[in-house]
Amino acid sequence: MAEIQFLPAQPFVAADITDPQWKDWLLQMWRAHQRNHTVTTSQTAAFFADMETYFYPCDTSGGAFAVTLPLAADCMGKMYEIFHSAGAGALTVSLSGSDAIAPTSAATIALNSTILLISDGVSNWYALAASTGGGSGGIIQSQLFTATGTFTPASGVSAVWVSGVGSGGGGSSRVALALGGGGGGAGESCENVMVPVTAGVGITVTIGAKGTGAGVGIVGQQPGVDGGDCTFGSLIILRGGKGALATGASGAGGGTGGAATAAASSPGTAGVNGVAETSVFFGGASGGSGASAFNVSGKGAASGGFLGGAAGATTLGTTSSGAGGAATRWGAGANGGNGGVIGSSAAGTSYGAGGGGGGGNLTTTIGGGDGCAGCFLVVWIG
Repeated sequence: MAEIQFLPAQPFVAADITDPQWKDWLLQMWRAHQRNHTVTTSQTAAFFADMETYFYPCDTSGGAFAVTLPLAADCMGKMYEIFHSAGAGALTVSLSGSDAIAPTSAATIALNSTILLISDGVSNWYALAASTGGGSGGIIQSQLFTATGTFTPASGVSAVWVSGVGSGGGGSSRVALALGGGGGGAGESCENVMVPVTAGVGITVTIGAKGTGAGVGIVGQQPGVDGGDCTFGSLIILRGGKGALATGASGAGGGTGGAATAAASSPGTAGVNGVAETSVFFGGASGGSGASAFNVSGKGAASGGFLGGAAGATTLGTTSSGAGGAATRWGAGANGGNGGVIGSSAAGTSYGAGGGGGGGNLTTTIGGGDGCAGCFLVVWIG
């Protein structure tokens, strides 16, 4: 099995440290690290598991007792590792409210055994691993899908974390008065969505097609194509980013929280980031809009600390530049094309990013960049 990749293999790009989402991500990572790596002294009587501690060794030599977990709804993604270190008394897991535990056998922890539990943020605690001898019961593993395939949970795996992004839209290209083309929109994304699974039962993973950019050598303005949706079974659907419009308006971001198109009536406007739809689903960013005659187009929106695509170069009084494509939480957006230079608009190379708009040309289109296909990263312990 492959080692976990929290960020898929992509070229390193500059991070915008002024981006509030980037700062928030760093703060959340620090808090998660602190919350899930705190150890307490051995417990010898019934107690309520707090939000700060991860590992609880328990000694039942003085008699049986229970560990009571907080409401799952209050601590999505919170993990506890509970180790029955000594004692002949029974050690059990007690739940709050109407919460459930799966499998139910995990409610009793045998002597010299460890259980690893995680909250789904709703009303369930899942036992991701169990072992004898005090070990953690498994290692973190992952599988990255960049093409359609099937994920089959291994024996003993009852839940997985899923992150992903829909495919990016393509850039457009224009000709009249050497106007710049718009940048493609980024796909909708999700991060660490807890999904219950059944060992041995395959789940179809579909990666939608990238949105292709406008063609080269066409008389008349041409739009980019929308990016395809990416799905994890019927449980997760991530909408693709929109292709930039033939008018030079940018492609909108994917999903209900996707950023709206940067209108052709506002030439040279930078793209906008999408908004959070829930705590784990995020709308895609929009690309930049194409420039008016002989000017510079807008840059694509940044996302998750990654920069949007830059506008291409322009020659004042001769050609306009193409707009930049939108970034995703997986990487940077594609750059727009240079005015009058065929094939200079960049294709998206970061999962789900939008393609760059074509630079201006007086007679025929010089082409928009393709968006990049999306992906899914599945993580589990086993």
